Amino acid sequence: MFKNYTVALPKNAGISCYFASDECVVYHELSGKTHLLDEMGGFLYKAILEHCLTRPQLLAHCVATFELPVDFDLEAYLDKLIFDYENLGLIEVMENY
Repeated sequence: MFKNYTVALPKNAGISCYFASDECVVYHELSGKTHLLDEMGGFLYKAILEHCLTRPQLLAHCVATFELPVDFDLEAYLDKLIFDYENLGLIEVMENY
């Protein structure tokens, strides 16, 4: 996966989501699957519902919102989360040049 990207909701994917406390439930109409996102995943999903975000913007949102352990590798965690959500069809990732 590239390190310079922008994340958005996929167009015409029929995505519906519901936020409750620290979780997010996402229904993907095209696949017919429902996904439960953890606190950070739900937070990121809510952020991209509002507008497209770049990788640095997503990282900055996480740092400003969550108290993370010193040894937590946020970049690796975020990249894996984005990769997983893209493979599930929940987001669209576009490489920035």
